[in-house]
Amino acid sequence: MPKRWSKGCSREVNDVQTEWDALRSEVVDAERHLGETKRRLEEAERRLVETKEADKIAKKEAIRAKIQRNKAEASLHQAMSSDS
Repeated sequence: MPKRWSKGCSREVNDVQTEWDALRSEVVDAERHLGETKRRLEEAERRLVETKEADKIAKKEAIRAKIQRNKAEASLHQAMSSDS
């Protein structure tokens, strides 16, 4: 093999190695980013479940409060009717 081909091949090998190193670095960064994103997603899912549960409890409490209010209003109307 002539020397100029050998130099050309060595240069190409170096170029390909440099490109491979850069791409491998991108893959490592992407995998790290994916891991962070998965952790954030899991945390968001946990908070969503907690928030939905709190919302369900708040709705039940609102219904109980309305029932209590209605009973109090009925008692008040009855008391006012008795006074007349």
